[in-house]
Amino acid sequence: MDKTTTDQYWNSDYVKQVRLDMKAGKLVSDCTFCYNYEDHGTPSLRQMLNEMYPVDDIVAQTSEDGSMFIPPSYYDYRTITCNLQCVTCDDRHSSKHALIAKEMFGRNSVHRVDVDYERKLGSEIIEGLRNRTVSNIYWAGGEPMLMASHWDVIEEMERLYADPSYRDYIANFPMFYNTNMTTLYWKGRLIPEVLAKFNVTIWASIDGVEETFEYCRDGAKWDQVKANWLLYKQHIPKTSVTAVLSAPVLMDIDRFLDFFESNEGHSFNHEYEQNEYKNLLDIRLWPQHLFDSIIDHAIERLQSYNLEGRDSTISTLEMYRRQKPQFADIDYAHIKSEIQRRDKFLKNSESFESLLKKIHEPAYDWYVQI
Repeated sequence: MDKTTTDQYWNSDYVKQVRLDMKAGKLVSDCTFCYNYEDHGTPSLRQMLNEMYPVDDIVAQTSEDGSMFIPPSYYDYRTITCNLQCVTCDDRHSSKHALIAKEMFGRNSVHRVDVDYERKLGSEIIEGLRNRTVSNIYWAGGEPMLMASHWDVIEEMERLYADPSYRDYIANFPMFYNTNMTTLYWKGRLIPEVLAKFNVTIWASIDGVEETFEYCRDGAKWDQVKANWLLYKQHIPKTSVTAVLSAPVLMDIDRFLDFFESNEGHSFNHEYEQNEYKNLLDIRLWPQHLFDSIIDHAIERLQSYNLEGRDSTISTLEMYRRQKPQFADIDYAHIKSEIQRRDKFLKNSESFESLLKKIHEPAYDWYVQI
C-alpha cells in the first residue's frame, strides 16, 4: 500500500475485507498492538476511539461487500521528517536515523521524505475541509511542525476561518498533535498563537526531564523544550504530555511527575516498543530485583498523581509486570556493546552509563559490572 492514493486504498480488497472482519468480530492481524493491551486488561487506543466516535453510524454505511461510499472523515497522515534522533525511535519513523541505520546496520533506509507525496495527501484534507467532510485530524511524525502539507492545511483553515459561513465548522472540529515541542515559529509567527483559534489538543512527546529528557530525546535541549511547552500551554490549554515509558523515564519518575503535576500537565503515556537497536530501554529486560524496585516505586508515586492519565499509566506498568516472565535468557554483554555503539551518535549525552549514574545508582552499579 506504499504511496497508494486514497481512492485506491479506500475500497481496496484489503480494506473491504478488514471492514467485514471487524463487523463480524474477527481479529485483524494488523491490530495486534491494541489487542495486546486489551489482553492484559489495559485500555487500548482502539477502545478509546470507539467510545469517542459514532461507530454504529459508520458501520451502517458499509456495503455488503465491505465497500464504503462516504469520504474519509478522520485523517492521520504522518511524515518521517524530523530534527531529533530519539533513542526510542528508528529510521522507519525519523529521517535523522538514516545515518545511524547506515552505520550500525549497513543499510540505506527504505523510508525517505517525499514532500510532493505528502503535499498530495494534504490536498485531500483541504478538499475535505472545503466539502465539510473532515471531522478529525491527527498530526504526527517524525515532527509534524516540519511537515509542508501540515502548513498547507493550516493556511487553508485560516482562509476558511475568515469566511463566516465556515467559521464555526473550522473552529470546532478536533485536531490532535503529537509534537516534540522543539519548533515555536512558522513564517515568523508564533505557532501556539496560530493554532489557538482552532480546537487543538497537543500531546507533547517529552520523555522525562533534565538529563533523562536530553538522553531520550536526543538532539533537544530540556530548558528550551520546557519553555516551549509552557508557552504552548499558555495559548492552548489542552496541552498535555505523552511519554514512552522506557527504563530511564521510570527510573527518574519523581522529577518527571513533579514537573508536570506542578504545571497541570495531563499525561497520556504509552508502552516502550522494541526496535532493531539492542538496548536496555525496555524495563522488562532488567534483572528482577531492579525491575521490581523501579516498577513498585513508579506505581506508588503515580498513585499520588492527581491528573488525568494516572490510571492508564499504572495499567501499562502492571502490564509490564505480567509480561516480565517472557523476557529471559538475555545476553547482557552483547546488549551493552550495542548500547556503546549507539552512544557514539549521541548529541546531548555522554552515554547511557553516565545517565544511569545521575538518575539511579543501583541500576548504574549493576550496569557497570556487566
